[in-house]
Amino acid sequence: MDKRTILNAVEAYVKKRMAFTKDSAHDFRHVQRVRIWALRIAKKERFTDLFLLEVAVLLHDIGRTAKTRENHYRAGERLAKRYLRTLNFFNDDEIGRICRAVYGHGPGGTEQIVKILRDADRMDLLGAIGIARCFTHLYDRPYYIDADSFAGGKWKKNDKVDKYAGDRPWARSSVDNLNFCLDHYERFDTRSAKSLAKDKIKFLNKFIRQFKKETIDLT
Repeated sequence: MDKRTILNAVEAYVKKRMAFTKDSAHDFRHVQRVRIWALRIAKKERFTDLFLLEVAVLLHDIGRTAKTRENHYRAGERLAKRYLRTLNFFNDDEIGRICRAVYGHGPGGTEQIVKILRDADRMDLLGAIGIARCFTHLYDRPYYIDADSFAGGKWKKNDKVDKYAGDRPWARSSVDNLNFCLDHYERFDTRSAKSLAKDKIKFLNKFIRQFKKETIDLT
């Protein structure tokens, strides 16, 4: 088998696993968007191992399809390793790099392939698609609570805000979540992702300002 055949096989495997997901923020269309961003970031970062990167991108969210209490990135690492071995194509070092990227897109890591995949995944939190994902994901939460929802920068680990948030203050409202997504811009691992995300950041900030004008500032 050649690399193109392998990519087609991995894509088919992921599509099959994600076929019945009801999570539009993490369906195969999300995977495709991350794939495009990852390749763009990789080009700007002069990362040359695009084949392993693409495989890692395709597999990065398969853990979300597993019925387990594990974090999705840990479940994804386990499923990816098991699947890749069935292909009889990758050596142990390559499987290790791919699986570390699948795992690392959650908590992070020092390898360039991890940083690129993680940043590409974060790109989907910003811009118009980030807004769509936010309001869909938090469909059962208020659009905003009060002026603090628009303030941003209030998300400390394990903070407890109110009944809407539990231990996730960024989830108490849609606007809180949008500001939390904006905060990811400062945590990008690559300069290239920051550069590519500028238009998305500009659009998202403009949307939040307009949303505030039509709500909290309405008199």
